[in-house]
Amino acid sequence: MGSSDPDAIGATKQDMLSHLYFCHCCLVHETIIQTFSQVVLDFRGNHRLHNRVVPQKGYEISAVIYEAGFERFPTLVFQDLDNNLTGTSNPGTIDYARPAFNELQKTVNQIKERGIACKASTSGLSTTTVEEEPLGTIITWNHQCGINLEPSVTTNRLNLGSMTNVISVMTLLLFTKPSTILAMELTSIKLSAPAMMLVNNEEVTERPAYERFIASFSIDKKRFRSPQSDLGPDAARFLSNSLIRRNAALHGGKSLARIGRPHTFSEGFAGSTTSAMQSEIQYLEQIRKHQRLLEEMRRKMKAWIIEKKGVMIQCKLYVLSVMSFCVLLVAGGITVGATVGNRIQGVDPFNITTYAWVFAAFVVLVAKSVRVHE
Repeated sequence: MGSSDPDAIGATKQDMLSHLYFCHCCLVHETIIQTFSQVVLDFRGNHRLHNRVVPQKGYEISAVIYEAGFERFPTLVFQDLDNNLTGTSNPGTIDYARPAFNELQKTVNQIKERGIACKASTSGLSTTTVEEEPLGTIITWNHQCGINLEPSVTTNRLNLGSMTNVISVMTLLLFTKPSTILAMELTSIKLSAPAMMLVNNEEVTERPAYERFIASFSIDKKRFRSPQSDLGPDAARFLSNSLIRRNAALHGGKSLARIGRPHTFSEGFAGSTTSAMQSEIQYLEQIRKHQRLLEEMRRKMKAWIIEKKGVMIQCKLYVLSVMSFCVLLVAGGITVGATVGNRIQGVDPFNITTYAWVFAAFVVLVAKSVRVHE
């Protein structure tokens, strides 16, 4: 028999609510610990965990959200301290990254305003302290929201000036890493799962539609940027100097030869005027080389006959040779069947004809598989 004591029933309900509450708190606590542990590890860098020597050319941390494809779907790419690239194009993850980029924009604006106010207040002073000396750490950013996103040819640049500003910006920038965002997204799903079970399917609302946005934040040191500006046209570049940052070339609709390839970068890493002109000449020569290669491939492709379900390649001599051999087999089989007659006892001469026909079909099949591959 079950207990009908109201106090016992109330105690049972209280225990269940307490258990659910503590499970909820444990889930939130675990997520916070995992997220901040990952951020701290990103601050340290994997080179210390593997006893590697810290590179002397500085560092770079970048996060870029750009629109890819004909449908312009947003894609997030992140580069950490060890120059490892991670990315995602999941719309839900992109939406979860939006607050981090918004806070980055607010933080950079506040640092910029404080710097302007500090310069105005100390314009008559000539003394500087060690903490006020510039660190050579610069952040470049471009953040746009709205329906009609116009690609920006120039981005903002700001010398962070102090280690406090560097840590403030770097912490928020590390929260744009796809793995960190995914952990927070999964936690949000786990926290909302019990509530979603109590709601009818008809009452479940869809994910809200946010406005489009593109963002590009990169923090690096001057010692890191200098070697990047000296790289050749075919050298591997880091995320802040990569093709996806060239919005003017990708979506601007302008001629690359007219605006110049170095100017398609948002920030323009060209050092002096002479080196910039030489670099532009090299880029234009590389573009002309690729255009000539493209024209050569286009001439070869003109001979192709493109159908709805395949591509027909012109190889008349090969086809003519195979068909001639198969015709000889078929004709020889018919000739043997018609001329041998009853000369061979117990053997139907048309069996030889059938064998010749099957062999001819097999030759056609093999010859086709040699030239056609799926």
